[in-house]
Amino acid sequence: MSSLDGEILRNLSTKIGAPLVLRDFIRKWPMCQWSAEKWCSIFGEKEMPFRCSKRNFVSDEPCWERKCKVKSMTFKNFVSNLDSSDEWMYFDYKYLHQWFSSDSELFKEVSWKDFGYSNKGASDTTLWVGNKGAHTPAHQDTYGFNIVSQVYGKKLWILFPPEAGGLKPTRVPYEESSIYSELNFYCPNNLDVFNGLSGGRMVVLSAGDALLVPRGWWHYVQNVDPLNISLNMWLPHEKDTTTRVSEALIKIFIAQICKDLPQETAKLLLNPNEVSAKSCYS
Repeated sequence: MSSLDGEILRNLSTKIGAPLVLRDFIRKWPMCQWSAEKWCSIFGEKEMPFRCSKRNFVSDEPCWERKCKVKSMTFKNFVSNLDSSDEWMYFDYKYLHQWFSSDSELFKEVSWKDFGYSNKGASDTTLWVGNKGAHTPAHQDTYGFNIVSQVYGKKLWILFPPEAGGLKPTRVPYEESSIYSELNFYCPNNLDVFNGLSGGRMVVLSAGDALLVPRGWWHYVQNVDPLNISLNMWLPHEKDTTTRVSEALIKIFIAQICKDLPQETAKLLLNPNEVSAKSCYS
C-alpha cells in the first residue's frame, strides 16, 4: 500500500464518500519504529497537560472535556504510570509548532508528502498522546476532511456517515466547527439509546496505518493500547465556504446568550478551548 502514488491519493482524499484505511502506509516513517524510551527523549522534560478521568466512568452522557481534570507531567512520568493508573489520560489536540521547535527531531520528521501534500508538514499537524481508554466524544467536524497517521499503539475508530440518524447532535458544549453527539460511546449507562443507529464502520489502526476521514463523517475515537500516539492534519474542502457562514451565525448566537449569563454558568455551555477565548462572549 505504501507504493500508492501521492497525487492519486490526494485526488482521492477530496472525493471519497467513505473512510479509507491505508494499512502499513506510513510504516516507513522512522517515528513508527521509535520505542517508548525514544519518545521520552523526544518530549524531554516538557510539562504536558493531560486531560484525565476515571476508567470506570459510567454515565448517560459523554465524558465532556469540561468535566475532566487536568494533570501536568512529563512524558516520562506519564509512561511510568501506564500500568498503575486508574485514570485514562489524554494530551490531545495539540499543534506541534506550539510544543516543538523547528529544529527538533520530531518537527523535522513530519511530512505529508506521501499523501500528495508535499507542502504540508509539522506546522500543519496536531498531536494526540494518551493511554488506554483515553478518548474523544463522538462528534462531527463541520470543516474540511481529516488525514490521520497512527505512529504508536492501536486506536479504535467508530464512524458514521453525515446523514446517519440517532446520534442526537448537540451544540452544547459549544465548540466552533464541532457538532457533538449526546451518546456516550465510552461507558454508557443505557444501551437502548443506541437503537436505530445504522451505517456505522469500525476500524482499529495500528502503528504504520493511516486513515482518511471524509468531510462530515461522525467519529468516536478511543485508545486501545497502554501507550498511543497519533498525528493528524485537517485540510479544507470546497464546501467549507457555506459552512463557515452558518458557523459564524451560530457563534454570534452563542455569544449573545453567554454575555448575559454569570461567567460560571456560561462556562457550562462552552468547551474549555472556547472558554479560553471568552472575550468573544463578553
